[in-house]
Amino acid sequence: MTAHRLFALVIAATTVAATSHASSTNLLTVYGEARLVNHQLAGDGYRVVVENLTRVTRDSVALHAADDGRYAVTFVAYDSNVAASTGDQIRVTLKNASGAAIPTAALKTVAQQNVDTSLLSADINPQLLAVGDGPSGPTRLVAPFPEPSRGNTRIGYVLARRGEVTLQVIDASGRCVRTLVHAHADAGRHEAVWRGDSDDGAAVRPGAYYIRMSVAGDYSATRRITIVH
Repeated sequence: MTAHRLFALVIAATTVAATSHASSTNLLTVYGEARLVNHQLAGDGYRVVVENLTRVTRDSVALHAADDGRYAVTFVAYDSNVAASTGDQIRVTLKNASGAAIPTAALKTVAQQNVDTSLLSADINPQLLAVGDGPSGPTRLVAPFPEPSRGNTRIGYVLARRGEVTLQVIDASGRCVRTLVHAHADAGRHEAVWRGDSDDGAAVRPGAYYIRMSVAGDYSATRRITIVH
C-alpha cells in the first residue's frame, strides 16, 4: 500500500453522556481527530463512520478542511431506549474519497467508568506523533472540542517554531476569566484542557466564551466555545 493511502485515525476521546449514574445512557457522542500518517489532517473527501456493534447502530460524518480534522457523531435513543451500555463495542473507521475503508479502525468497549465520567480515550495507532512532536505545519489554533461543551473542553494548538504562548478564555464582555497557558513552548502540537472554571476555581455560567491564543510577535487567533450545564 502506498504512503498516501496509509492513514491513522486518532480518536481523541469517546464521550458517553449519561443522565444518571446508571450502566446505560440514551445519548452517546463519539468525537475525535482524523489524521494522515504524513501528519496532514484528514479533510475534504474523507468520512468517519462510527458503529455500535452491540446495538447494530451506525452513523457517519463527512470531514471538511475547516474542521481541522475534528469530527463528532451523536447517537440519541428516544422513548426510554438505550443508545449505549457498559460492555457495548464501539468501532470507528475512516473512509477515503472513493468510499473505501482504511484498514485501521478504533475498537473500544464502553465501561461503567466511561458512563460515569463521560470520557473514554481510544488512541489507535502507536506510530502517530505525540503532542509536542513535529513537524506539524503552520502556527494555528484548533477549534475547541466538543462544541458545545459541558466541561473538559480540549483546545489544540500548533506552533511552527518555539515561542511564548498565551491561551485565555474570554467571556462575552471581553473579560479574561481563565488563563490556560502563559509560557514558552517548543514547535509542534500542544493541547490544553479547560474544565469550565475561572481562575478562582468557580464554575463559569452557561453561555458563549472565546478562546484567545497569542504568540508573542507572531500570531493571534480566537475561537468560540459554548458552555452548557
